[in-house]
Amino acid sequence: MANISFARLDPQAIICEKFHKRVRPWDSFHGPAAATGGIDAIHPADRIADIHPTLISRHDWSGWTPKHLATLCFVLQGSRVLLIRKKRGLGAGKINGVGGKLEAGETPLAAIHREAREELGITLVRPEPRGLLHFQFEDGYGLLCTAYVAFGFEGQPVSTAEADPLWFTIETLPFSEMWEDDRLWLPQMLQGRRFRGYFFFAGDKMQSHLIEWQDEPPAT
Repeated sequence: MANISFARLDPQAIICEKFHKRVRPWDSFHGPAAATGGIDAIHPADRIADIHPTLISRHDWSGWTPKHLATLCFVLQGSRVLLIRKKRGLGAGKINGVGGKLEAGETPLAAIHREAREELGITLVRPEPRGLLHFQFEDGYGLLCTAYVAFGFEGQPVSTAEADPLWFTIETLPFSEMWEDDRLWLPQMLQGRRFRGYFFFAGDKMQSHLIEWQDEPPAT
């Protein structure tokens, strides 16, 4: 099985296939090139992990198309992670990474730089795409989000009308105040892993999930 390029995972072109409890070739998920940042290759996994037994009966991902495209970024500084308390929009009141919806004609990379400036007044350093998050809500809303990790920033994080900056260590991430899916992938993503995640929510309660890791776990 050949390696694939993360830069070819185009959030604006992906149409998901129906998933079964068996291995699927990663080549079937290729999309046109996208300006998502400097990742050259992903080492595909040999298996699909974390398949929730109710996923297919809860929601069939075949032909799924999101209503909006979005970005999300977790900023590392040593052993600390910069997060935000979101003040408005989807997930208001929750703790999350900086990010938001793409504007017309905008790439995910351009969007995450803009959102960091608007929400915290900072310029991200080397944001690297690590994951694609597919969210379907019971009310019919769908969101496809490119998840980044950045390795520092320029400027000083400040509170804005959109968010308050918050610092946590990797060991003390506040999962009880975050979206339920975050605990399933965020620690691994911060360690360097890459993935696709599929999540079905009723309100802010996760009903089912599927995570496809696209590389091998880090050596222990």
